[in-house]
Amino acid sequence: MATTVLSKTFGTATNRKKWTMSVWLKKADPLDEGAIFSSYSTGTTSNYSAFRDNGSATYDFVENDGSYTINLRPSLQLRDPTAWYHLVLAYDSTQSVAADRVNYYVNGVLQTAWGTETYPTLNQESGINQAALHTIGKNTATDNSYFNGVMAHFHFIDGLQYAASDFGETDSTSGIWVAKSGPSVTYGNNGFFLKFQDTAAFGDEDGGGSTTGEFNFGNGYFGTTVVTSGVADAGGEGTFEYDPSAGTFDGASKDFRAICTNNIATYGG
Repeated sequence: MATTVLSKTFGTATNRKKWTMSVWLKKADPLDEGAIFSSYSTGTTSNYSAFRDNGSATYDFVENDGSYTINLRPSLQLRDPTAWYHLVLAYDSTQSVAADRVNYYVNGVLQTAWGTETYPTLNQESGINQAALHTIGKNTATDNSYFNGVMAHFHFIDGLQYAASDFGETDSTSGIWVAKSGPSVTYGNNGFFLKFQDTAAFGDEDGGGSTTGEFNFGNGYFGTTVVTSGVADAGGEGTFEYDPSAGTFDGASKDFRAICTNNIATYGG
């Protein structure tokens, strides 16, 4: 199985009490375990935060510092391996009502039925968005739990809690929940937008990125599209690293990286 990941060590957050993550994904095997997004504070593998599939076709959000301080697993199971799902986690621990501190949406619908339901405490600073290593496509704290599937339109917002309707909308003709191509959001210091679509402009700044931290990895579609930009060879194999300060691909960059093999740049597996 593939073990492709994106990783970055975040800087100082705009606000660790508020953030939003939005992603479209399609899982190859709904029963595979695999992390979508996670962070890790060095010292012990028990200090981690993760948005992950736990192997039962549900995606849970957990934070652990020796025991779970957040543990949210919706009852809804996402079982169709041919379907795209839009998942949004919107965190705001300043909310007085515990259930409002994490808003979890699937295809625009706020989840209210839970298998497990432990919310952050009032004003709890999240492990996500801390000044530490963050990874897309695996559990940051371990060498397992790789995501097996494809992703698109990955947004991370530092400092604000947005709704799913800021990133998606119901198509008036088909009635299907679809992505907004240019959502009006503010990304903050650690925010980014990874579109994964245009192989001809893999490193474009779709998210309004800047050298101060608001940037996206580019437009490489991580699916069945052959990616031949960056330092890939004619077979689509290679390593892509985007340096927003230079506006170019740079093998020495410490920003997000994707490794593409066998003409398919899938995450994890």
